[in-house]
Amino acid sequence: MVSSVFEHNVEQLSTRFLKGKRVFYCDKQGREHRVGKVHMCVFHPEKPLVMGLLVRRPDLAFMVHRSDIFVWRDAFSIEDGRIKLSSDRLRWGKKALKQAPPSGDVCEDDAVLFDYEKCVLWEGMPLITRNGQHIGSVGDVLFSVNTGSVIQVVATQGAGTDALIGTRTIPANLLVGFRFGKGARLRDSAASNQSLTQNGSSDTELLGAIMIDDAAEQLEEAGGAAVALGTGVGKVQQRVVQNVKDITPPLQDATKTVAREATKAAYKGAQATQQQLKRAKGMFAAFKEEYEKASRD
Repeated sequence: MVSSVFEHNVEQLSTRFLKGKRVFYCDKQGREHRVGKVHMCVFHPEKPLVMGLLVRRPDLAFMVHRSDIFVWRDAFSIEDGRIKLSSDRLRWGKKALKQAPPSGDVCEDDAVLFDYEKCVLWEGMPLITRNGQHIGSVGDVLFSVNTGSVIQVVATQGAGTDALIGTRTIPANLLVGFRFGKGARLRDSAASNQSLTQNGSSDTELLGAIMIDDAAEQLEEAGGAAVALGTGVGKVQQRVVQNVKDITPPLQDATKTVAREATKAAYKGAQATQQQLKRAKGMFAAFKEEYEKASRD
């Protein structure tokens, strides 16, 4: 399971943190019942707002597939690293789809018209600026537990690229929301069919993306190996320069000392050599005198 880049607490959660978490509920007797694991977070059809969770249930007898169940955002809590569902069974499961969204998510006029089928799954959706620039896909989303409002979104370009150059973190003020017409191909759904009808298009390929402000293009990547390597190289270069500066004066002093000692040694050597030459000259002179004297005799 991919870890989240965000820090979590009782007020903020992220989609990656929640994904794969075990989900359970307790009956009236306090006995725990396993439901499944968090599959994905569900977002508002247009606004940067988390509406709830999709929980994937295990297959019956490992053969019969069961559909995911929906859980409103106000119907779960974190307990011992797991997701505990509310005792109000109307806020999760099939009956939850007929319930109103958490208070404050939509205005009163929209609450009656709100349709769960129009909700969007942001994970993996392309992030596109208003001018059409693609800067990655939705990786992790940090949101407020109380309001559901998105706080930050991490734009990913794939595991390899993220590891090399890092990721961009897009703040809430640069998020516009989900929009049709650009981005990735969407699977056919009730929302897709309705949108096609509204657009008057017979094209079976419906595109969708998370729209962001153009200012997001100026955001810099962070956390990549290349950035860390560049910083590391800079630190190494700075350290080398500093070390050179540190050792230069002692090295110069040592060089002067060595040169001075070498001069002394050379002078002493020259004196010793001259003395040896003098001795040799005297010995040869004495030998010559003795040779000549012997020759005369």
